[in-house]
Amino acid sequence: MKNVLKVVFVIIGTLIGAGFASGQEVYVFFFSFGIKGIIGVLISCVLMGVVIYQTLKIINNYQINNYKDFLDILLSKNKNIKKIINLLINIFILVTFFIMIAGFGAYFEQEFSVNSLIR
Repeated sequence: MKNVLKVVFVIIGTLIGAGFASGQEVYVFFFSFGIKGIIGVLISCVLMGVVIYQTLKIINNYQINNYKDFLDILLSKNKNIKKIINLLINIFILVTFFIMIAGFGAYFEQEFSVNSLIR
């Protein structure tokens, strides 16, 4: 049970805390569409739950320790698609890093009045 809670908290922290969206932003986005927004929330939750469950099931069954092993299991027959997916993951990680650095720099400039050229 202790490990299950760890996984749940990591997933929640990743989706909400590090996902660049606060609960208020999610609320405004979905609920501004009324009943269609609520249906969108439900569909999003179900899809996310299914994807997370299937991913954790594969990871547990094959004792996977990194995403490259995960890609090997999922795309073992097609090496070219595996290379493309790996490239897309790396680009996404790099772009996310740049976004976080830009946000940190803007915060640093706002709070400490440090010129952006010094950063």
